[in-house]
Amino acid sequence: MIPADAVWRVLASPAGARQWLGDPWHPGLQEGALVPVRGSRPAVIDGIAPDGTLSLLFEGGRRATVEVRPDGADTIMVVTDYGGDALAVGWDGLLTAARFLADRTHARRRPRQAVVVIHGMGNQRPNATVRRLGDALAPPQEQFSKPDQVSRAYDLRRSQLERKRNRPRTDIYELYWAHRVPTTGWGQLTAWLRSVFLRDPRRIHPRLRPLVLLFYGVLLTALMGAGALVLVVGTQWFDGIKANTSTLTQAGGVSLLLSLLSGAVSGVLLSTFGDVARYLDDAPGNVAVRQGIRDSGVALLRRLHEGGLYDRIVVVGHSLGSVIGYDIIRLYWAEVNGLHGSPPPFKQEALDAYRRLLAAPVTDLVGYQTAQRKLWMEYRRLGSPWLVTDFVTLGSPLSLADTLLARSPADLELHKARQELPTCPPTCDPKKLAIRVQYLADGRILTVRTLPAGAPFAVVRWTNLYFPSRFLFFGDPVGGPLAPVLGGGIKDVQVTTDSRLRRGTPLAHTSYWRATAEHPDAAVRALTEAVGIESGRWLNGHLAAMPWECSVPPGPSRPRAADREPPPADTP
Repeated sequence: MIPADAVWRVLASPAGARQWLGDPWHPGLQEGALVPVRGSRPAVIDGIAPDGTLSLLFEGGRRATVEVRPDGADTIMVVTDYGGDALAVGWDGLLTAARFLADRTHARRRPRQAVVVIHGMGNQRPNATVRRLGDALAPPQEQFSKPDQVSRAYDLRRSQLERKRNRPRTDIYELYWAHRVPTTGWGQLTAWLRSVFLRDPRRIHPRLRPLVLLFYGVLLTALMGAGALVLVVGTQWFDGIKANTSTLTQAGGVSLLLSLLSGAVSGVLLSTFGDVARYLDDAPGNVAVRQGIRDSGVALLRRLHEGGLYDRIVVVGHSLGSVIGYDIIRLYWAEVNGLHGSPPPFKQEALDAYRRLLAAPVTDLVGYQTAQRKLWMEYRRLGSPWLVTDFVTLGSPLSLADTLLARSPADLELHKARQELPTCPPTCDPKKLAIRVQYLADGRILTVRTLPAGAPFAVVRWTNLYFPSRFLFFGDPVGGPLAPVLGGGIKDVQVTTDSRLRRGTPLAHTSYWRATAEHPDAAVRALTEAVGIESGRWLNGHLAAMPWECSVPPGPSRPRAADREPPPADTP
């Protein structure tokens, strides 16, 4: 039998109605709505108390209230008729119909998933990344461009992939952040370059050491060239004063050419690496930029979780977008990791099995990621609102985290030990992985074990795609393996593409979704597998095992600021 409170929550909550009955259906249980009564005219809902108790007004002025209350180990629906007991029969008919409706909708519930894609550095245009990812995951005839009513940005669209046999209906959203980065000047860029390169070479990632030598070589050459140019042009200029003025024209032409060349190089460097300098450098002038980008990302995840439409969320980040994705996952997880429902006594077998796996280094990635998925399913059955199952990174600079996110490899290890930078698997002692939380249910004090704030990747599977590189510039100079840096539970996948020019040059960095689903290369096939677009194979079974109490997303458990889009960071 379906508990009465579960039926009521589904009927009375718009989020629950969307979750189980679909987007167009609305229950209509609100003030002024009609309630059918057997053998009489419908009653009218004329009030809803904060605890959910309904006040009904019947024909002839009779009144009654309807409330849900615990009754020992069960939950009952109580109807109080202030004008007699005839109402109970009518309400019993309504409850019977409601339970029949709940049974039917539960049986035909079909899953739905969302993918959040985060673009990389540079002057990216809205929707360009959504279209590339959509084309990589499905052919054009299976895609539909829909209004994006979640991101709250009029320039953005969501790409919807139609439902197929093993593919749930999928909505692709873009976390667009390029407009939040103000114009970067040479001051911000050079300050970041100094913080990265002016270090002891032993504290710099080995892949970056050739770039450091090149940086110093170019700087020295530029200084020597500028000095020589000033000397030569200055000498000729003084000679021209004595002879003629033709050398003045020549000097002016050289100066103009150098100015144009300098402007072009400056524009490329600032537009490309300015975003990196702003986001990765925590200097005071960049804090507002970082905060604005993260606020928008966390707000997007929050709306997707609380909207009640989706059963699973995947986060995909390319280049600098992978760092942003990493940040919003750890930040939103810290908001909701302690939330849970009020389940009956429950053996958390998946949590115990996962903790046993952490007793030794990860050697079986397939077995480890299977344990992560089982733990996520168990966490959901306990009433957790967390929906992110997978994190996919493409060409991620997190492979250089010991240089870009820390001052040295030792400093990075300190951040990981403090769980300030979460790893996969978590770095904490397996015995301390679970936090016991007590709650009151059915008049009893029960205990549930939740995961700590520093352990999002206990339930989020992490797959990293990268093109190999040689001598930094022959291949993707940004991406690389992440398992040696952020944990052996990360699945590193080395990919390639059909174009020899792209896979052997820095163009590889933009080639992860250059091919399409109709003509896929190895990179697109690996991306499709990592996203798990055909999740219906296991998601249907998960939904069938989900208790009704978890069908409605819980509200926030702690006060927070209004969910709004922060202003662009360049506002004063």
